[in-house]
Amino acid sequence: MSAAVEIRPQNRAPPCKVPSGPPVSAPPPPPPPPSIQPAPRMTRTSSCFELLPKPMSRLRTVNWSKIPENVVWTSGDSNIWKEILDNPNLQDEFAHLDLQGLEQLFAPRKILRKQELVDARSPYLLKVSLLDKSRAMQIGVGLRSLKINSTVLLEHLREFKVPRKLVEGSKGKVARKFDELDLRTLEDIMPTDEEVQRLKGFTGAEEALSPEERFCLDISRFQDSRIHLEALTLHESFDPFTESLRKKLDSFTMSAKWLMESSYLADFMKRCLVAGNFLNSGSYAGNAPGFRMKDLSTIAECKSNQADFTLLDFVVRGLAEHDRAGLLLFHRELSQIDAARRVSLDDVREDIASFRARLRRVKNAFEKNAPGLRIHMSDFVESAERKLETFSESLTAAQDLTAKLAAWFCEDPKTFDVEECFSVFHALCQKLSASIQLLNKSKVPHLVRPYQALTTRMKLVLLLFAISARAGGDTFFPDLEEEKAVVKDKDFTAYAKLHGMNLSIHDVVTPDGWILEVWRVRNMEIFDPEVSTPVILGHGFLGTAFDFLWNLRNESAAFILADNGYDVWLPNWRGTHFSDRILDEGRRRKPTAEEYYRGGWQYMAEFDFPSVIEEVLSTTEQSKIYVAGHSMGGTLMSAFLCTNHTYDSQISHFAALAPVMRFGFDTPPLVLAATLIVPVIGPLLPTFLFKLILGRQLFAYPDEDLIARARSVVCTVVPVICHAIVFIATRRDVQTLRFIDPHMNTTRIDIYEAEELGGIGLISGVDFVQQKRDVIWSALDWSSTYRQPGFTNQEEYGSETPTQYDFADIDVPVSMFYVYNDPFNGPSSAQGVIDTVQPTFSKFIDGNRLSHNDIVLAFDSRCYILDDVLVTFGNLENEMDEAHRSYRSRVENHLRGLPYENGCVGKSS
Repeated sequence: MSAAVEIRPQNRAPPCKVPSGPPVSAPPPPPPPPSIQPAPRMTRTSSCFELLPKPMSRLRTVNWSKIPENVVWTSGDSNIWKEILDNPNLQDEFAHLDLQGLEQLFAPRKILRKQELVDARSPYLLKVSLLDKSRAMQIGVGLRSLKINSTVLLEHLREFKVPRKLVEGSKGKVARKFDELDLRTLEDIMPTDEEVQRLKGFTGAEEALSPEERFCLDISRFQDSRIHLEALTLHESFDPFTESLRKKLDSFTMSAKWLMESSYLADFMKRCLVAGNFLNSGSYAGNAPGFRMKDLSTIAECKSNQADFTLLDFVVRGLAEHDRAGLLLFHRELSQIDAARRVSLDDVREDIASFRARLRRVKNAFEKNAPGLRIHMSDFVESAERKLETFSESLTAAQDLTAKLAAWFCEDPKTFDVEECFSVFHALCQKLSASIQLLNKSKVPHLVRPYQALTTRMKLVLLLFAISARAGGDTFFPDLEEEKAVVKDKDFTAYAKLHGMNLSIHDVVTPDGWILEVWRVRNMEIFDPEVSTPVILGHGFLGTAFDFLWNLRNESAAFILADNGYDVWLPNWRGTHFSDRILDEGRRRKPTAEEYYRGGWQYMAEFDFPSVIEEVLSTTEQSKIYVAGHSMGGTLMSAFLCTNHTYDSQISHFAALAPVMRFGFDTPPLVLAATLIVPVIGPLLPTFLFKLILGRQLFAYPDEDLIARARSVVCTVVPVICHAIVFIATRRDVQTLRFIDPHMNTTRIDIYEAEELGGIGLISGVDFVQQKRDVIWSALDWSSTYRQPGFTNQEEYGSETPTQYDFADIDVPVSMFYVYNDPFNGPSSAQGVIDTVQPTFSKFIDGNRLSHNDIVLAFDSRCYILDDVLVTFGNLENEMDEAHRSYRSRVENHLRGLPYENGCVGKSS
């Protein structure tokens, strides 16, 4: 027990009494010496605690609210504090309290910074703190997120290798290279020069240091660790950095050039100028030779005497009535304007200067202080400096374009804001879309899509597909006319909005120049950018991304996945009418014949699919994604995954929906006949005859007039034949032909035929029939299957034989789904693929339930396939961190609140 504090014996006096009465006159006392402070004024309360011992050191204080003196003593009523202070036994409490123990408990700890101390009477070592708390916490958080120790890190830095960390994968823990964010985190937790000096002065036992301090101490022993890490970060971040610069400058340049060169825009502006001058006749604003760009918003908002009808609506209606609807669609050509308006040339200049300064710092280091870096960085620094110089030239060209753009629109170059200009045109494009929708609702003749100069003649099978495309069921949707209008207008953002979804459009440029239009679908009510895992859905031959959207919200694959909290990405592969342009020196153009020939699925596997993955990963900043592909989409994804393992650690699961990978003996005779006719007869046909049959380019673009007439006659006048053709084209059991497909929504046939077939290179079809019954598929054989001048296997693949795809080499988790009624995947063919790939899960839907296209197009396909995919994805989500598991619970609550069921009419076992 601690000893009580000793109290001096004295005569007890009534406590808390201050002498009262008039002051006695006396000469003033002499002033105190300068070194002595005058005693504090004695108050009634302080006299109560005059004899309370004083602590030997400053103690932790009690943060209470002190009641003022006059409230306690001058109050007429009695109170608890007055009674306590007036009690003559108050001073006895001083002796009863263990004041010495109280002082020991509330004295501040002494922090030892210079060296560790060993207490001879204590069996443990006292800890030493060489870093302040916030810095130690920062380093600790960084080490826990990077999951690396100093020994491994130093080994990688000395060898100039990117460190790796263990992350949870579907097959357990796997090693993954640090990405740019990890390297920057590592840079932040590296010891500073001041911390290195402090650590070098430490002479005690390392066991007395915290893990963060031991990490810094270990790193400080490698003198060049910091410059090595900076060099490594520069090396790894350079390609993403330059790609980001390229996208910014490309979008800026393309948008600026288009604004100056587009005849569509000039005609539209002319129409606006004439209409505006007519309205302003006789006023100060009349006879205007032109108007400022910011006035475009004024034109769009200038209201008429009819509700919700503006001057812009009038201009749009006039253009439509004079068969010049192509002028109204120039806003689709300006797809880069949204990205361009976010580009600041000043920021780009600063980014280039900052990166160049870092390169210069590394270069000075290996020339002076860190010669070990020279072998790793000298070539890279020279190459990087050349590329940055190229980007500086592109930046200068963009600045020149800004000046030209200001002059083109007669704006003051000193005050011209190019970002504001792009924003004005972006807003105009949005208002144009709304105006076109209003025009369609008002029963004015529908706008038509600009004529595509593709004189293609379709083979019979393609014509049958086109005529039968999208027939369908028995579900009523009240906004059918509105849906049809926006689909015909190609406004799929508005279409998704009708279904309560958000759809944004991303342009992805492949390494060989194709511009892919990729749709991103999200339900913003449940979407969370931190934990919504991206899903890439790939469409099949002759399809588009719309295949995953064309049914109702509870029946379309993309909408269902978005309702389940996923971030859904829908690429339109090269050759569809959404992705039919090449980026050439910053401008869009139509592909040449040679570029058309490189439109097969093997080129999509090599260029399109990895480009989409990169776009998804960079945009979402997620570390994991899911991919799923139907028919040709599953084939090209499989071809990529068995030959390129770059993204194996990021792809958590691949759902293959009836991928066409093998033709077995049970393949229908018509398909097998094609496999013999095309390779044998095709090379014997003269080139002009082959082109006459297939068109100038080997692309399956339908003749729109021909297809429209055929649909009108066959599907409208004699709908039973349309149903029959659908059945023949997508089913195997034609001997049991039925004229009504129970899985297609016949009430939505107008929606289905409003969006025509997507295209896709006929080369893909030739490539498919080339495969015959091979277990290991190959790319198109230019030496035998289709001989085209200028194309050889050696030039295309670097060898005399085409690239082969062994699907057994797929290393990511796979689930496979096949159906019995499939003209391209018979039971033995499907089983052969399953035996080759060895998926983690496979399902074969027997009987007459679904056909090949029903897998994604039928309104009840989720009952047989998509629900299983959702269960697979959901199980993987629950295996992730707590944030993803918590998000799954929120998604379940969201699904329970939706006002509809999933529409299942039965479920396959």
